[in-house]
Amino acid sequence: MKQSLLLILTYCLITFDAISQGHIVSPTDFEVILGEPWQGTLSYQDYQSDKEVMINANLEIEKISEGEYRFNYIYPEEPKANSKAKIKLGKNHMSVNKNTIISRERLNDGTLIFETKEVGKDNKKKAVLYYTYELSTTRLTITKKVKYDGETEAIIRNKYAFQR
Repeated sequence: MKQSLLLILTYCLITFDAISQGHIVSPTDFEVILGEPWQGTLSYQDYQSDKEVMINANLEIEKISEGEYRFNYIYPEEPKANSKAKIKLGKNHMSVNKNTIISRERLNDGTLIFETKEVGKDNKKKAVLYYTYELSTTRLTITKKVKYDGETEAIIRNKYAFQR
């Protein structure tokens, strides 16, 4: 009972903080990235060598329904690696794929930058995963940072950088 009450209280505090900080993202915010395909790169830290690798990547985005999108990642030199991912906004617009939005900023040029956070695993180790999204009509970046348990600094695990 105490554990359930603690979970409810924690959720309420996170929700209140998100609302008071304006950390919400709406389907309207995603409209700017729909349309023409994106071209760019994926850079990532290789698990084996610990070196940064960069490959060409393209992205096509489909709107599935209000607040739900399919990201089709295309790797021209490595077509076997092509993949799809869903992006779904939470009903309260304070989460993306069930990850809590922890910050949101609108730049003067109209670019929206927001960051989400989730507790999970990376490379089979417990970690906090941060995803930073930068959305504009001409640029789209998605950066994944990882902070392993016991570490003080997060590392950039991968970064998609697209333009059109």
